[in-house]
Amino acid sequence: ADGQAKYVTLWMALSEASPENSCLYVIPKQHDPGYRDGDFVEEDDEDKDPLQRSLASKESYQHIRALPRQPGQSVLFTHRILHW
Repeated sequence: ADGQAKYVTLWMALSEASPENSCLYVIPKQHDPGYRDGDFVEEDDEDKDPLQRSLASKESYQHIRALPRQPGQSVLFTHRILHW
């Protein structure tokens, strides 16, 4: 694989989306060990899901980013970025 995204997702806010009312959250790729390598895991991490691996310490929670948007604004992201 060449490391390029195979597809993207567009998320558009239909109403104001803020941290107080459920905006999109992501973990940037530089803080997600599975972003480039996929879901391959070491034996000691095989029982953890991708979010648990990315948020392995209390300090790693500082990497979570909120993406607030006004109605009509959007976000494009690849399928590999952890989001909720």
